[in-house]
Amino acid sequence: MSTSYKFYLTYEGQTQAYRIAANSKQIIGRSNEEGQLPVAHPSLSRKHLAIYADANGLLIEDLGSTNGSYLNGKKLYPGQKVQFTEADTLALTPDQAVVVKLSHQEQVSPSSSSSAKKGNDIQSLLATKKEVV
Repeated sequence: MSTSYKFYLTYEGQTQAYRIAANSKQIIGRSNEEGQLPVAHPSLSRKHLAIYADANGLLIEDLGSTNGSYLNGKKLYPGQKVQFTEADTLALTPDQAVVVKLSHQEQVSPSSSSSAKKGNDIQSLLATKKEVV
């Protein structure tokens, strides 16, 4: 049984849930490239932030974004991977217009999740190129 993590991205007052499977990486940014979670906000870089998932949890890394990423109000250093927990708030813009939070149910089994059965995992959404706007 594979583990996945649920996170929420809030932009323009709308919150969308996503999943990331263990042993994978998800990039968030303005680009609509395949395999990337696109967010059409002018303060985001094309490849703004990476989320890495493994059996121990999630790590985040600012990818050298122009306007930075902020974990609990502190600017992340580009290229530095840091732990991301459910207690954290990750802002992808200085004004917190785009925010990422980890679910309180950190580990979710895809086989027992009704959302995964409906195809709402991150890979399914990206395959349909659903854009969060």
